[in-house]
Amino acid sequence: PSLPLGPTTTFRPPFVLEDADGSLVMYASVGAIDGSCGVEVYRLRDTGNGSGFLLDPRRPVLTPDPAAGFYGVETPAVVFFRGQYHMYVTSYYTPCCDSTTHTIAHAVSP
Repeated sequence: PSLPLGPTTTFRPPFVLEDADGSLVMYASVGAIDGSCGVEVYRLRDTGNGSGFLLDPRRPVLTPDPAAGFYGVETPAVVFFRGQYHMYVTSYYTPCCDSTTHTIAHAVSP
């Protein structure tokens, strides 16, 4: 997707889910737009007219928290189960994506 996130933005592999209303929702991890090493997860919804996807909301839905030792999240996968959305992501606990610290994280929302 083409998004106004900055010239150095790089997308990780996206995950697409068909929502309850039949629309397509994409979750994509993106290198932090402020130039830091962190990676954030964005949600995009299809435009409904075949022209692409738009940010929904216009901010990340999951961000790292370096103050807590949590530096990045990527490769999101989302399922809707028993009335809740479950997001699973790869996360890491060192700056600049040290692959020796990758773990799986789980977030739940209504």
